[in-house]
Amino acid sequence: MQIQRDIFRKMLAVIVSLLLPMLLLLFYSNQTGIAVVEKEIKASSVHKLSFLLSQLDAQIYQLNANMLTLVRDVEAQKYATRFTEDPYDRSRLRAELENKLLLLSITSPWTNRIALYAPMLDIVVSSDGKSGFDKSEREEDKPTSWSFKGEPSQPSTWAFVRRMTDSRPKTGDIRNASLAVETTFSGLSLRSMLDQYKAGSSGNPFIWLPEEEIVIGNRHSLPEQAREVAEKLEAVFPDRSGSVVQTLTDGGKVLSTFLYSEALQGYLIDYVPLNESLAPIARQRGLFYLVSALMLVTAALSALLLYRHVRVPIRRLVEGVQHIRLGHYGARIHDRASSEFTFLYNRFNQMAEQIQELIERVYEERIRTKDARVKQLQSQINPHFLYNCFSHIIHMAEMGNAEGVAAMSHNLSDYYRYTTRADKPDATLAEELALVVNYLEIQKIRLPRLDYRIDVPERARSLPFPRLLLQPLVENAVVHGIEPFSRPGFVSVSGEIRPGELALYIADTGPGMSGEELRSLASDLDGSRSEDSGYGMYNVHQRLQLVYGAAAGLSFDRLPEGGFRIEMRIPYSGETEERPNDPCDDR
Repeated sequence: MQIQRDIFRKMLAVIVSLLLPMLLLLFYSNQTGIAVVEKEIKASSVHKLSFLLSQLDAQIYQLNANMLTLVRDVEAQKYATRFTEDPYDRSRLRAELENKLLLLSITSPWTNRIALYAPMLDIVVSSDGKSGFDKSEREEDKPTSWSFKGEPSQPSTWAFVRRMTDSRPKTGDIRNASLAVETTFSGLSLRSMLDQYKAGSSGNPFIWLPEEEIVIGNRHSLPEQAREVAEKLEAVFPDRSGSVVQTLTDGGKVLSTFLYSEALQGYLIDYVPLNESLAPIARQRGLFYLVSALMLVTAALSALLLYRHVRVPIRRLVEGVQHIRLGHYGARIHDRASSEFTFLYNRFNQMAEQIQELIERVYEERIRTKDARVKQLQSQINPHFLYNCFSHIIHMAEMGNAEGVAAMSHNLSDYYRYTTRADKPDATLAEELALVVNYLEIQKIRLPRLDYRIDVPERARSLPFPRLLLQPLVENAVVHGIEPFSRPGFVSVSGEIRPGELALYIADTGPGMSGEELRSLASDLDGSRSEDSGYGMYNVHQRLQLVYGAAAGLSFDRLPEGGFRIEMRIPYSGETEERPNDPCDDR
């Protein structure tokens, strides 16, 4: 139990160690998010306010351009300098000037009045037909600026005025000029523009005129609050533009952005309540703290559930693996609960069953292989074959055939050296063919009427091949097809590489077998044989299927010219392209 509690504590520590950095990261992300939102609000306010100021400057530029056009207008100059004394011409010229002033006035979306004053005639021509004109003397220190006029307490009277003459007089008295133009636009036009800006923004835009201390705001603005914002900004007004966070008297925080207007000699200001803009983030932060607490509680419960539903099943799997490692291949895991581990338990049981079956098959194969090897050795080292060889050697020695004695001895030595070698269970096809040659050479010395041929592709000879698998089939051809008869006999061993398999053929020129005998022999390959049946084609067929699978085996047929042929099939995954065979060994 102590180990289990340690595991529980470790799992809990791991979960907490994973949650803590995540919580710190989320806290940092929340703070960073607030800073980014403030930065984006600042950038957005500056961008929108700059666009508003550019629209305002564009309208003022148009009014200035209209005034400049008039002071340079040829017909206005003619009218102001008494170009003609004909009353009809002067009346017609005045009407054309009034129409021109009216057209220039209505080209601007702002409500404005354009008046043309001729000092020499002391006549005023205006776009509204009225004769009002400011003839007071004043210095125009800033020719591009507009002057404010109106009652501070009556917004309906607010207006901006600018005067332009055809030539700058030495004094402020415009009567020294030949022509003067005056344009006036209403402060309500500025309010209308601020209303349009307010409709697409969460801010509160207004215009602050420091000299007059007048606030021109939108229809929904609070004048006192706007004045408070403007007065608090006076400390940073030396800067022509900027954005600062302010705390108002009611405790609310606002982000104030301001830009200076040269034409109006005032500031365009927009302030955004941060409490409203950051309210979603504040709610998210509170929700974050609540979720963090729930996550910590959930972490503890998760650790307990992980221990009960993960650690315990894993321990059962480990115990099952330990049983398999110790050799208890019958170990199985049984679980009535239905969970993801049920699938693992089932797969473990299937794996254990397959391992048990595989090991049993391996044991069975080893037993069959050993049994086949013992029977092969017994059949090869039989007194009859050995006595016949020694008897023939003695006979050749008495006849003085030293060359035949040497050949028989060498082949017999190589033959038994290969068949009795137990340290190398596998060989190559070339080594197995060498054993066949030794056997046939021995039989050829005994049976001079015997001849043989080996015709196997060179690339097939390097393939791995089970030992003592081919010679029993050749011996069967010699013993049953050649030796019982007095006529000359021929044994051939040939091969070919076909798509997906290697085929070897062992043929003799004996009498062969009938169709019924061939079918009986083929059926015996898949049946059971008694222990005293000796080593034959049945064991060769069984060894082929144990080593290479069901695709391997033996088949038999009768040659058209007479004789008996055995076909040995072995699966082969190499190239299937045929190559020229090596020269045949004919003896």
